[in-house]
Amino acid sequence: ERFPFEPERKGNTCVDRIHVAIDGMAAPPTATVVGLDWSGAKTCGKAIFVAECELQEGRMHVVQVVQAQRLPKSGMERKECLPAVRAFLLHKLDACVERKRPLWVGVDSAMSVARQVNGGKGTWMAWLQHVKKEHSTPESFREECARLASTSGSKEPKRTCDVAAKTPFAPQNLRMYRQTYYAATELAWPLVEQGIGTVVPMMKPCEDKVNLYECCPASFLKGRAKQLYKPYKGTSSSHRTARQGILDALLTGQFLHTPFFLCAPDLRSTLLDDHGGDALDSLLCAACLVACTRTTSTPFPSTPWESCYSEEGCVYA
Repeated sequence: ERFPFEPERKGNTCVDRIHVAIDGMAAPPTATVVGLDWSGAKTCGKAIFVAECELQEGRMHVVQVVQAQRLPKSGMERKECLPAVRAFLLHKLDACVERKRPLWVGVDSAMSVARQVNGGKGTWMAWLQHVKKEHSTPESFREECARLASTSGSKEPKRTCDVAAKTPFAPQNLRMYRQTYYAATELAWPLVEQGIGTVVPMMKPCEDKVNLYECCPASFLKGRAKQLYKPYKGTSSSHRTARQGILDALLTGQFLHTPFFLCAPDLRSTLLDDHGGDALDSLLCAACLVACTRTTSTPFPSTPWESCYSEEGCVYA
């Protein structure tokens, strides 16, 4: 499918086209790739994990996997944690601009909703501005979604990309709405408003900005490694064995064209000892973006392109 964006001008720093090599294989991309296992909980500092990786020469080097509350000037509370996550991304962006390489950030959260519940705003940016201006709490956001859904005849409409990627829940679902709200208002909006971030595919990917992509570890495993899609979040030995199976598959390149390499000896225990699976999910978000570059130099949806993606978003998995 054709990439939806046309180049604006020659020599623009923004990525204005997908580079596809002869016979469908692209030259191995080089990028800093960050995976964010997101949370909207009040104490999200203990739930959000950040996986920092360097994609180079056909290999994914895992530099660090860290709990968000351990980032500089962070904490367990949301009001401390989320600004620290943004500061971390900006620090990475500065380094990427200096090294002339893109920064891709895979976020385990929706940053959009279905057309039936976006209030007929017409564009994703208009919806984002509306949510930030009109909804001071995630509860207010969910109430509006429920009201709009009732008029559309659908109790909880999913986006087209949710159906295509087989995501577990709609963004406004009771289990997801806080996560969606804070990903939109406290991650996407501040970066976009300051002109230092872009949310793909609703906006153009850009080499000198933080490029945010929605990812879904569950969709990734179901679509690319079904044999490994089994319960891995929990304290039992079987849960740990499942986490180990997923990690070993990434390290050996079993179901990805790009093998992963752990740059520090303690990273393995960090990924396996986290019973909630959040640490591993952050790495899987990074893996989602690598998987979507098999024949392209920037992440491209693995599902056929739909025009509604520019308004509703797309899942990269």
